[in-house]
Parts: sequence; structure tokens; C-alpha cells
Amino acid sequence: MIQMRRRMCESVLREEEVPAKLFVFARNLNPVKDELYDGPDVIGNVTYYPDPPAHKTALDLQFSDADSEEQMLAALYAVIYEAECLWKPEALITMSRTPQIRSLLSQARFYPKGQLYVRRTDPYRYRIPDFCFDREGYLINQGAIDAIPYGIHSSRINGCGWVSAYNLMKLNGKEATMQETVEGLSRFGLGEINGENIVNLAFFLIRRNLPVRLTIGRSAIINRMKQAHSGILLYSVGWFHAHYVAWKRIDSRNCCFYNAVYGKSGYIMTPEEFFEQHVKGLNRTLLYIG
Repeated sequence: MIQMRRRMCESVLREEEVPAKLFVFARNLNPVKDELYDGPDVIGNVTYYPDPPAHKTALDLQFSDADSEEQMLAALYAVIYEAECLWKPEALITMSRTPQIRSLLSQARFYPKGQLYVRRTDPYRYRIPDFCFDREGYLINQGAIDAIPYGIHSSRINGCGWVSAYNLMKLNGKEATMQETVEGLSRFGLGEINGENIVNLAFFLIRRNLPVRLTIGRSAIINRMKQAHSGILLYSVGWFHAHYVAWKRIDSRNCCFYNAVYGKSGYIMTPEEFFEQHVKGLNRTLLYIG
């Protein structure tokens, strides 16, 4: 039974149980150093101090040694999202002496600071409503992102390119901040005027050390999606409109799609089903990894 605990109340992650070692966050660095400890069942024990620091609060999660790196990273992202929703912290901190855990922390934008690992909260995070994210912090509701401008429009209008890039980087352990993603794509193209150009998007991802490749056509795309690890699909939703979605392969048949249906979490189906339900025009292009 995987549980998440606040010290004064019990709760369980909203959608499903996610495995993780004990993982606790803090806002301030200085008061917590003496309280850190390591043991067979913990990453660290760092306490969050609200303003004013009248009491201490923490999130505790457990996982087994049999869990895969992908499961552990999913759990880490789930706790990050839950902490941001609960407390709106400016930074999250923990510690670990385990190389495997340190690698996971690095993938999730934690950087070493003495004995601690620190993750500064994305500058755009609290400008976006919590419901725009799924339980692991992937963006799934571009339609409510009004407060982030993208060129002459808000991200609600034509931000699907940077949203898909942000999700794909995160899916591959190369998370960047949303601010870095928006500014990086704006710097190298005109996608912010009338939707992102797929060539510009591909080069942006390559500069982020993602080995993206491209394929075109329904049959080729479906075959590739059944083999590749993850990617971005560009498809027509009408004769004059197109949309980007990030996806990851779940098994030999199914993929999970992010931001395909605004607000829909855990949107899993076969590539064939996705084409039947969502692709309405001729534009069908795939960026994929692995």
C-alpha cells in the first residue's frame, strides 16, 4: 500500500498508488540540515516550514527495491506535483547518498547544494492552474493556459508546440522549465505567430540532447508508435487547424497521449484508435525517440 502522509492528516495519491522511497520536501534550507538522516528505507527527512514557521509538515512515500527507474521517476514527479499543490513552495529540497536516487533527482531538475538536493520551482508554475497538470505534473490542459503569452497570442491559442516539447523532455528525463521551453522555442523560429513549425521544434529538441527522428504518413506513424519509446505527433484537427500532442508507449499496443483532450488524464488508446477519433485532415507527422 503506497500512501502519502501529511503529518496531521492521511491521504492517498489521487488517481493510483505510485511507488517511491521516503521523500520529504522543505522550503527553507538553513533550519533543516540537522534533521537529515539516511537509512535503508529513506532518501532523506527534510521538513517544510510554512510562513510563519508555526509547525512542520512533510510528505512521506515508500517504495520497494523492485521498482523500475521509470516507476521511481513517476513517483518523484507525483510528489513534486502534490507538494506544489499543497504548499506552493518556492523550492523543494531533499538529500540522498544513493547514486541511483541522485540520478533521478538530476533528471527532475534537482541540483546539489552541499549535502542537499534543491529544485527551484518553475517561474511559470503558479501562473498555471493546478488542474492543467496530471498527477505527475505533465501538462494536459493547454486550453486553460491564458497567463503564459506565446508571441501574439496566449498559450491557450497556439501553445501546443511548447506544451508537447515540455512534456516530451520530461518523459525522457531531460526536464526543462516551462519558461525555458517557451523562450527557447520563441528564440529560434516564428511558431509563436501561427503555431509551432515542426522543423524548429525538432531542432529545439535535438539541442536538448534528445535523439528525435521524423516520419510521415498514417501507416508509417502507426508502425513507429508501436515500437518507439515516446514522441510528438502533429496532426490535423480540421482543414485549417493542426495540433501537437506528446505521447509515450505503454505496451505493444497502447500509447498514452498528453493534451490531446484538454483536461483528460491517463488518455490511453492504440494509435489506430487515436487516428480514427482525432485526425481529421491530411497533416500527419511524427517526431519520435527510440
